[in-house]
Amino acid sequence: MKTFASHVHLINTDAAPNLLHPHRLCYGRLKLEGKGTMHVGIGKVRIQRHTDGELYVSDKRVVAYRPSLWRGGKGEGLTVTPALAALDQEKRTLLNSNVYDFLFSHKSLVPASWRDVTVRFLGTRLSNDKGELYSPCISVYEDGRVLFSEDWLEYACFNEFSAAASLG
Repeated sequence: MKTFASHVHLINTDAAPNLLHPHRLCYGRLKLEGKGTMHVGIGKVRIQRHTDGELYVSDKRVVAYRPSLWRGGKGEGLTVTPALAALDQEKRTLLNSNVYDFLFSHKSLVPASWRDVTVRFLGTRLSNDKGELYSPCISVYEDGRVLFSEDWLEYACFNEFSAAASLG
C-alpha cells in the first residue's frame, strides 16, 4: 500500500488550458489553434506526492520520460518534428498544461528527481501568431530552484537534459 505525503488534489485535465494565467511568459500571446497545436487530457485526476518524494497522478507515478531518440546525445540538433514524432510513436500518456498550472501553485510537489532536467508538458502544444509551437516546462536546478516557463519548441533541446511529463 502506498503512503502519501500530501493531501489529495483533484484537477480536470480535460478543461481548456488557462492561456491568461499571469505566470505565463507569453501572457496572452499563445493560443490553441493552428497546425501542431493540441491539448490532450486524461479526465479528472488525483494528484499527490508519495513519501518517496515522487509525484503521482491517479496512483501512477509521473516520470520525466525520454524517448530513445532523445537519449545518449542522439537528440542534439534534433528539430521539433522528429522529436515529437518519436515521442508520439511511443504512445505515452503525456501530461498537459493543467497539471503544469497546478504544480505552479503547489511547487512543493515538484519531485527532486527532476533535478537537472527540463520537463515539458507536451500534452499541450500552443502556437503564437507566427504559428511557432510552445509548450509549458519546468526546470529544476542543482540548488533546488524551480523555474516555470514556456519553451519555443523549434529551438528546444531534445536531449538527455530534456524529458516529457508522462505517466510511468
